[in-house]
Amino acid sequence: MANIKDMVLYAGADRKSFLDIQDAMVEGNRNNLVPFSAISAIGMAVMVIASFFEPSLEKNRLAYVLTSLLMAIVLVICLYPAKKRTWMVYLAEYLFIETLLLFGIDLGTFVEPNEVTVSFDILMFAVPLLFTDAPWRMILAITASIVLYIIAALATQTPTYIVYNLSNIIPYGIISLIVSTYLMSIKVSRYLLERKNKFLSESDQLTGLLNRNSYEQHIAKIKEDKDKIISIAAFDINGLKLVNDNLGHQAGDELIKGAADCISGVFNSYGHVYRTGGDEFMVIIEGLAPTSDELWSELEKRTRCWKGSLVSGLSLCMGVVTSKPGDSIEEVISKADKLMYSYKEAYYRKNDIKERRS
Repeated sequence: MANIKDMVLYAGADRKSFLDIQDAMVEGNRNNLVPFSAISAIGMAVMVIASFFEPSLEKNRLAYVLTSLLMAIVLVICLYPAKKRTWMVYLAEYLFIETLLLFGIDLGTFVEPNEVTVSFDILMFAVPLLFTDAPWRMILAITASIVLYIIAALATQTPTYIVYNLSNIIPYGIISLIVSTYLMSIKVSRYLLERKNKFLSESDQLTGLLNRNSYEQHIAKIKEDKDKIISIAAFDINGLKLVNDNLGHQAGDELIKGAADCISGVFNSYGHVYRTGGDEFMVIIEGLAPTSDELWSELEKRTRCWKGSLVSGLSLCMGVVTSKPGDSIEEVISKADKLMYSYKEAYYRKNDIKERRS
């Protein structure tokens, strides 16, 4: 029962995983809606024009006009408002689906009441396959369209055609529900796999922070906007080599993870935190940052409170530099590194530790 519930609600995923990929699914649906709604709007507009020259199409003209207008509305929503509002993508998605299904219902009942319904069957089966969403919403949309078809059929068709068409539509509807749900589960699995692969390529496996690859990509983007104010914070763990030599690498890993937790706890709300080397961390803050004294005070509080199971304490050194007009990102990074290492040298001298960087 739980598996069926997860399949209907989250396409076979758990709720958290489904929500994690929701933005990607919404954007994928928006990207699909743009070309399909444009093609549908243009196609229906062509049919409107053709209906003035082909008598057999004249009876469909109103359906063509309304469908073309609604497809144009879907296109407009997707091209601008939906870029910033998730709910508008859902609105556009189901407006697109129901418009085409209602178009099929109209052709199969009011326009041609005593003919075998084909267009609605095809649209009911094919249109839901264009999108990825929570299956329960698509199930409601398809079920609602079947109910509307039955109501329209009862109002327009003879009993013979009602029985014949429903004997096709109801099985097609059930198949559509099953197939669309199954394909959505496959698409959701693909989104989850893509998200996992992206996480592995961009994240440091020990700490969960962004890795050097992500850091270099961010730096490359910053170079494209030379006027942006950037703050760079560079960090290094004091005494990691001594911990590795005396307590083992497991203790060293504990120290690295502790440093990552302390740094991200302070800086996540300001910028992006990266682990760029063994015991080296960088933070990129776009825009003005709090003063280095404020940041250091908060970081020091966290490191003083930190205690591991293998290591009794944690000490970090930090250098923060904010760009000035004309500074390149490389210059800001270099200044932050030099400042950080100057503090590190002072720390080693103060504590009379011979193992220190030059």
